[in-house]
Amino acid sequence: MIRVTLVCVLVLLMGPVRAAGTSGEEGAQFAADDPAHGEAIDAIKAGNFKRAVELLRDVVDRNPDNIDALSNLGYANARLGRYDQARRRYARALALEPGHLGTNEYLGELYLRLDDLAAATAQLGALKNICGTGCREHGDLAAAIAGYRRTGRIQDHNQGKTVQ
Repeated sequence: MIRVTLVCVLVLLMGPVRAAGTSGEEGAQFAADDPAHGEAIDAIKAGNFKRAVELLRDVVDRNPDNIDALSNLGYANARLGRYDQARRRYARALALEPGHLGTNEYLGELYLRLDDLAAATAQLGALKNICGTGCREHGDLAAAIAGYRRTGRIQDHNQGKTVQ
């Protein structure tokens, strides 16, 4: 009984658990799992989305159930304006793990790129159900929605650039 209580207290103190690939140390984590995935993360951070897509396609070809690679491939495609490809990658990732934080955030951002504020807001609600309002992904999507409401554009949090 004491062990069960201790485990419950520890879980409460830890707060929401982040999905893989959402910690801010993505490059190092992914490089350890697959060097091409780590290189793709570096390419995304550098704004080289074409290179990221090339690398991530290879990662997904080798491991079609790699949720983080699917999510990042969707993100890179979205940044290149390939919205249908992005949506397909996000759908596959969410079919494998509906609660994946990064994919849920990126899908909400894709809706903003498509000028679908209602869908983006619904996606924010989905994130709230998954991790509450305290997780980074919820905060990032909420900020993107607020910025979109002010300007009609999405502010890209990874590159610090406003994009249409």
